[in-house]
Amino acid sequence: MSAAAAAKAATSTGPSSLVVFGRVALLGVGFMVGSVKATNAQSARDAALRAALKERTDKLSAIEAEKAPPVLVADAKPSTAVLTSAAAEAAVRDDRAGAVSTFVGTTRGTFEGKVVVRLEYEAYEAMARKQLATLCRTVRAKHPNVLHMAVHHRLGVVAVGDASVVIAVSSAHRKEAIEACHFAIDELKATVPIWKREVYADGSTWKANCDLALETRTYEAHYTCCVDNHAPRGLDYDVDEVSDMVTQKIVLRHPPITMVSGKKNLSNPMRELKVHKLVLNCCVGESGDRLTRAARVLEQLTGQTPVFSKSRLTIRTFGIRRNEKISTHVTVRGEKAEEILERGLKVKEYELQSRNFSNTGNFGFGINEHIDLGLKYDPTTGIYGMDFYIVLKRAGTRVSKRRRCKSSVGKVQSVSKEDSMKWFQAKYDGIILN
Repeated sequence: MSAAAAAKAATSTGPSSLVVFGRVALLGVGFMVGSVKATNAQSARDAALRAALKERTDKLSAIEAEKAPPVLVADAKPSTAVLTSAAAEAAVRDDRAGAVSTFVGTTRGTFEGKVVVRLEYEAYEAMARKQLATLCRTVRAKHPNVLHMAVHHRLGVVAVGDASVVIAVSSAHRKEAIEACHFAIDELKATVPIWKREVYADGSTWKANCDLALETRTYEAHYTCCVDNHAPRGLDYDVDEVSDMVTQKIVLRHPPITMVSGKKNLSNPMRELKVHKLVLNCCVGESGDRLTRAARVLEQLTGQTPVFSKSRLTIRTFGIRRNEKISTHVTVRGEKAEEILERGLKVKEYELQSRNFSNTGNFGFGINEHIDLGLKYDPTTGIYGMDFYIVLKRAGTRVSKRRRCKSSVGKVQSVSKEDSMKWFQAKYDGIILN
């Protein structure tokens, strides 16, 4: 190709290439503009959703705030101030309360014929503070209709006629307030570790609310604890120290601890022995009508359908074949088991041999006539004897039997022969013969 032809070709193709390039550039710019617009629209939608979610959250928070008003904290008082019922009543005031019950414990001038000069209270601060919080949790669990509660306890020197403890409880009706106030003072005396020194004209003596070894230290302060019944159920509380005065502030924290009883419980419920099951067995040694009638006797006694047991061996001397039904038994649990056991022991006059008890803590005995258990005699049925076998267990043994998270039971929870014998003697006033 000559130079002229090449120049002509270049001249003819140049404008077309520029046009195509310009169109591609315009398309790219348009795509970028469209992407920016889509991004802005998505951002606007996200902002709108966030605003709507925040508005809904604020509404829910306002509703919850109306349902559960903030927890009350009693006003701080000077450490030398005398306790009054007015302060406690003011702490529990509520427009929803139809009754406010107040208890004021004062120092009396005489006790058992002796002249009282003064009282001196001492306490271990950390433990007393926790026990006061536990006291409020216990009252709230036992009396859920209580609105507010305040407990003030004086420490230091308390003169005759002055208040040592003030308890105020508010509720919608008077019955709940009075019962909760009564329970609170009994629980305080039984559980809160506060020592009291009674100074008489002829000497002094120390007393304690509960049998705890405490490090004594003198304080001139008031313990104040308030609880709001409108806090969410199933939540526990902790305490914070406010100012120089020891004030209990309720803070939502963990699930509550359920107490065994209102009074101090020195026994461990996990160590108590219980009747796990009672097995009644009646063996007639043959199948047929006698076995059917024996099953009928067990059904009349327990109200349950008994099951039949088969022989594992062939015993020609007794005419027993292998896999032949020769006995019937039934397993009873709960209150029904204890009732039938009581009737069986009554037949034995509450006397058992030491060999009736096994090394694993179970025991058994037999009776000769089922009519001694209170069943009516039926000539068509006859008279049958039966064996009683009682299995004793402690709480927690289920962990070795359950399907999930199975674990072993420690030796501490196992039942020994001596344990079952002591249980029989203590529960039924039984007699064990050697």
